[in-house]
Amino acid sequence: MKKLITTILGLLIGLHVIIGCSSSISGETSNSNNTEYETERFNKQDREKAIRLISSGKWDQALTFLIDYTNKNPKNGESWFYLASAYHGKQDYKNAIDANQKAVELSHQMRASAYYNLACAYSLTNDLDNASEALKLAQQSGFLDYDLLRTDKDIELLRENDFIELPQTYEYDRIVHNGIEIKYHIILPENYNKSKTYPAMLAYPPGSQGMTSADWALSEFWGTTAGKKDWIIVVPVAPKNGWINHPSHHALNDLLKTVKRNYEIEGGKFHMVGFESGARPAATFALMSKQYFQSLTIISSYALERWDDEDLRSFNIMPVKMIVGGDDEHGLAAAHRVEGLFKQFEVKYDLEIIPNEARHLPSLRNAGLIEKIEDFVR
Repeated sequence: MKKLITTILGLLIGLHVIIGCSSSISGETSNSNNTEYETERFNKQDREKAIRLISSGKWDQALTFLIDYTNKNPKNGESWFYLASAYHGKQDYKNAIDANQKAVELSHQMRASAYYNLACAYSLTNDLDNASEALKLAQQSGFLDYDLLRTDKDIELLRENDFIELPQTYEYDRIVHNGIEIKYHIILPENYNKSKTYPAMLAYPPGSQGMTSADWALSEFWGTTAGKKDWIIVVPVAPKNGWINHPSHHALNDLLKTVKRNYEIEGGKFHMVGFESGARPAATFALMSKQYFQSLTIISSYALERWDDEDLRSFNIMPVKMIVGGDDEHGLAAAHRVEGLFKQFEVKYDLEIIPNEARHLPSLRNAGLIEKIEDFVR
């Protein structure tokens, strides 16, 4: 729970990413068939206050603030989500369930995280049937934090009863830069020729970007089919202190230098790719380390939604591709806002909408994503 809250905080206040139980305060989620939409929104000051109180474990203060807030703003799904997190922190799981159900009804943005937190609360009250159903709905809505699925104590009941299927595990290399360890997995073409030049991508996984989430991304997107493509693909694992800080930034640069020393990279630069919550560090590092990247692709993500309008001008240094599901209403609205600003700022971009798919975009599995990136960058 606490890991989730910390993660979410990082997502909404800083530029980190993640999702999870009552600690989960993520802004990355999905749509559903529910047509009711959040009509009241948090302002920045109130959101940061709620997150600050929850992340510091000040449950009573958080409850006082958020109960009053939801009474005055009953259609604000995000505030119901934070209220549920505060109840969960107080171990008041009945009220946490009620508040999360309101968040599910009202907020497209928080829906996957709210469903996951429902699974946590039901699991902690030994309600296996509702816990398993909530987890299924969370995953259908776009919840992809496999690191939490492996480790979160709140859903131990689901693990004990085999309701959680984890991906196969992969082997990882590692580099250490000034005490920051980054693990990574490299996929080479099947007929790799060390004298040949290949395009290369750095591909961030979803969720917490930990090793189990990287395992999932390798299983779904890269591991089984990527070798048939003439690409070098690097999948990194987030260091213990997270991605969005200067020590990790320098360690990432060291990883890119290491790959360039060992392999011939086409154009001397990488293509940056981020799926779901992995798009946030992908977008951030594409700008911070622009000397290493020649394009950016963000998939099924609201990563740019909270960027200030003028800051989006910075992306005019490289082409940007956005991929979003046609059934992901919130994702579509966010992407169209960014599209308008990219046009205004003369950013070279492509927005691809996948018809009849929501946030999890199943058609991109089994090399489908690689093919779309190839079409964009070549």
